[in-house]
Amino acid sequence: MIFSTLCCACLATLATLIFRPGASAANIIPLGSKLRPTDTPGWISSPNQTFRVSFYPTATGRYSVGVLYNSASINNTVAWTAGGTGMEVGASGFFEISADGDLILTNDSRTALWNSSTRSLGVSKASVGDDGNLALLSGNGSVVWQSFDSPTNTLVSGQRLKQNSALTAGKYIANLEASGNLSLFQADNVKYAYWSSNTASAFASVYALLGANTSAFAIYNEDDQTPIRNWTSNDYTSISPTPHVRRVTLDNDGNLRIYTSAGGDWVIGWEALPDYCEIYSYCGPYGLCGYGDDNFVCSCPSQAGYAMIDEENPRAGCRSVAGGGGQNCASQSAKMVELNHTMLFPSASAGNTNFRYGNDDCRQNCLLNSACIAATAVSDGSGTCRLVLSDSSFTGYQDLSTTSNSFFKFCGSDVPPAATGEELGSETDGTDGDKKWVIAAVAAVLSTAVVMAAAQVGLWWACCRHSRRWQSYSAQYALMEYASGAPIQFTYRELRKATDNFKEKLGEGGFGTVFKGILPVTSSTGGGGDREVAVKRLDGRLAEQGEKQFRMEVAVIGGTHHLNLVRLLGFCAEGHHRLLVYEYMINGSLDKYLFPAAEPEAAMHVSAEEGADPGVVQVASSSRKEQGFFMDWETRYEVLLGTARGITYLHQECRDRIIHSDIKPENILLDSTFTAKVADFGLARLAGAVKQKNLGYVTMFLRGTRGYLAPEWRSNLPITVKADVFSFGMVVLETITGRRNFDPPVDSSHSISFSEHAYRQYFLHKQVDGIADERVMNSLDMEQFDRAMKVAFWCMQVQPSTRPSMSKIVQMLDGSMQTVQSPPMPKSFVDHILDVSMEDDPKYPLRANEQEASNLEAIEPIPHVQSSFRATTGTHSVISNSSYSNSSHSAIGYSDIDLPNNTFKTF
Repeated sequence: MIFSTLCCACLATLATLIFRPGASAANIIPLGSKLRPTDTPGWISSPNQTFRVSFYPTATGRYSVGVLYNSASINNTVAWTAGGTGMEVGASGFFEISADGDLILTNDSRTALWNSSTRSLGVSKASVGDDGNLALLSGNGSVVWQSFDSPTNTLVSGQRLKQNSALTAGKYIANLEASGNLSLFQADNVKYAYWSSNTASAFASVYALLGANTSAFAIYNEDDQTPIRNWTSNDYTSISPTPHVRRVTLDNDGNLRIYTSAGGDWVIGWEALPDYCEIYSYCGPYGLCGYGDDNFVCSCPSQAGYAMIDEENPRAGCRSVAGGGGQNCASQSAKMVELNHTMLFPSASAGNTNFRYGNDDCRQNCLLNSACIAATAVSDGSGTCRLVLSDSSFTGYQDLSTTSNSFFKFCGSDVPPAATGEELGSETDGTDGDKKWVIAAVAAVLSTAVVMAAAQVGLWWACCRHSRRWQSYSAQYALMEYASGAPIQFTYRELRKATDNFKEKLGEGGFGTVFKGILPVTSSTGGGGDREVAVKRLDGRLAEQGEKQFRMEVAVIGGTHHLNLVRLLGFCAEGHHRLLVYEYMINGSLDKYLFPAAEPEAAMHVSAEEGADPGVVQVASSSRKEQGFFMDWETRYEVLLGTARGITYLHQECRDRIIHSDIKPENILLDSTFTAKVADFGLARLAGAVKQKNLGYVTMFLRGTRGYLAPEWRSNLPITVKADVFSFGMVVLETITGRRNFDPPVDSSHSISFSEHAYRQYFLHKQVDGIADERVMNSLDMEQFDRAMKVAFWCMQVQPSTRPSMSKIVQMLDGSMQTVQSPPMPKSFVDHILDVSMEDDPKYPLRANEQEASNLEAIEPIPHVQSSFRATTGTHSVISNSSYSNSSHSAIGYSDIDLPNNTFKTF
């Protein structure tokens, strides 16, 4: 009896050692073990205590079981769930490893809900590793089954996602396809991937992996283990005493994200879709996603008879009420309700299809189709009409930059407010029939007259259009015609004459050469005169473009009007000639006032020209060749603010979003009052950029000027509006300093860019000396200077999502955003500081610079500083891809890296 009692006590002690976390065998689960929801803290923990296997409560009040993070701050974060999300049991359920080696989840009624299908495969035990992998092992320790091979919604560091494997969360799936693409889609609409890695390739085998000791999530070629594409968490440069823990998770809202924690709560380090309206069905069935001031807004097409399913949860979607969706529609009562700037996407249905129709025909086709409930006329030049049939639903988004229009069938007794519809099959009587006959007869007569007139015009065009008399009339009345607002067409002969055979060159850029020209102006009241214009003769890719496509793009650019944009007056598309005619800016480009070709010596004197802007001063010297110009601080700041407003219009306010792709001082022109005018916008469209929803035209080839290019140009990443933001930041700093950013500091004994020097001087050392242009010392406003410096370096952040939008930049500059946080050091500078190749350089000690990097998170706002300023002079030769400037330079690229920096604040 005593012996038996002692044996039981020993076994109990042994069991305690086996199952107690932290014991030597705590990560081993023997066959026959069971875990219940009431067992705490869980079954077993990994040796390093990072993970544990346990049950966890769900939102339904039941329990699921899986591998969870074990640390205090991120406790209960699920890394893997047995059977996947939604596999739940009650308090009497259990999870076991059976005597024959099968992992089984059993519910309250003793029914197996899930198992690992490893019975009789030689399993001898289970374990959970330091990496969070729950594995079934054979007697010799080989892996029979592991949770890493069947992920649920999360990948932990070191876990691979294999081809034809997927993460799932709610109704969304992230699938690494056999082609090598990682795609996001909704489970019931696998034909439509709303995000893709664009990594389909000829590689036989690939996998996705969040590196164990890096912040990069990447797709690798399995043959040579090289990354094909990577996405990096923005905690890459953060310095923390606690190692970062990271995971990749497909969340229930359909977004794929990298989460990171350094001992605190999880924070988002990267997300596939910062624009949530790009997520398919983000607002649920029949819901429309839109844009509020600071967030995304879900709504219903209430004008067409739809209402929220749950007012407390707008993302739950919408339902049809009061005749919405064309339900129970009598053939004579259907109406079409139009919503402008709206794009719809149908759910999976064999009947949903696309046709080639115009806007009106698309509406009419859905109206006449009894199975159609809605349609979208896609205004991308393709003429696509997308029909949504009654056996499916739709989702969509609304955005002022979207030119597509959508139509909803409505069958209510009353036309909803703001509805614009047309009735189908109204009852007719004999009188109506007579009216229709008369209308048809009148239409026939008018049609005949139009055809005859067209024939006469055609004969005249063939015979007379080349006459000298017509040529003189064409140019004379062209600018009068421009009063209508549309770009007008000039002949090549007209523009050759206007430019005196392209005699006076104003500048030369990547897509063509700009010449000064003079065109006659005739007003409707009989007045006359001449108007100076700038004629850009396109070459290369643009000159090879077809006439139809060229005209379409010119129409879009010509319809873009803003005070701070150079206006397109007209164009020429004759034969192989492609020319654009712009308004002429008498004061040239900004670079002329920032970077004089050669500054005079001390003998120079300053004088204001008669009638000149008081903020713009001419510096005269004995040599006209050395003559230069510069602006006072107030004028410079207004130029920056105007430029920001112009780019904001291109990005967010015009009908089609436009990425400029070449923001630099040479492309900021100045009118007679020194109002900033952004030039050369829209040429990325003309050169064949690809349109992506909500991003505008995304450039897929290299365009721009080295020294102003964003890092993503060199990282095989899509170029979005945030590339313009980066370039604008470079321009801001050059406007502040009056020198090129890529020139090294005058007093620098080591190779660093001036932009890096300026950041360290101002934000790390609290010094202003040697940053502000000496010539604006007397007019410098320190509050504006501080705002401009912060704007410059927020814009220069390596991670595009960390850069502010242009609308936020306007608020930062105009003072409507009262407090602007100091930006973190751009990661390219951090890399330079921590570059081990400098370790042996006594002039640039690594130890001191490591201390600088460690102080990045302790940056305080710079107080108003009264200081002397050191002048920085020298000769700058500059390469211009500009509208007017014909100077040139040979500059190194600003940044060669593709890894993002710390994120301190995201706008």
